[in-house]
Amino acid sequence: MISRLESNVISGAICFLILVILVALAGCNPKQEASMPTNLIGTWRTNHPKYAGLYFQIEKDKFAFSTAEGTVKSYALAKYERSEVTEKKRKTIFHVLYGNRDGQELKITFRSEGAGSGAISFKNQANIIWIRETAAAQ
Repeated sequence: MISRLESNVISGAICFLILVILVALAGCNPKQEASMPTNLIGTWRTNHPKYAGLYFQIEKDKFAFSTAEGTVKSYALAKYERSEVTEKKRKTIFHVLYGNRDGQELKITFRSEGAGSGAISFKNQANIIWIRETAAAQ
């Protein structure tokens, strides 16, 4: 016969095991929903000579780059992050896109000024400004 102490130990161990399983399952989210802001969705172009005729495109569930070789590299959007920094009454929003293409992961970081900005610049090329095309131009 099981003593009261042994019964309490077994009950405690079972509760702990259930808690560990629940925490592990809560951390497993293989398909994280990404919520892309509508003001970022569209085709972005720059007048910088290095990227003449090329574009960066953002959609609800993917993003893509056109290349100088005439191809398009498209990535499924795995995750979207946003952070804001206010400095001298000027708000800068940093956006991070996590993409996946044929098992290859890509992280893109860019910034915009204010919430409705029609201009972005990539973190590694802050001096090159990309402008979102209007619906009529697309």
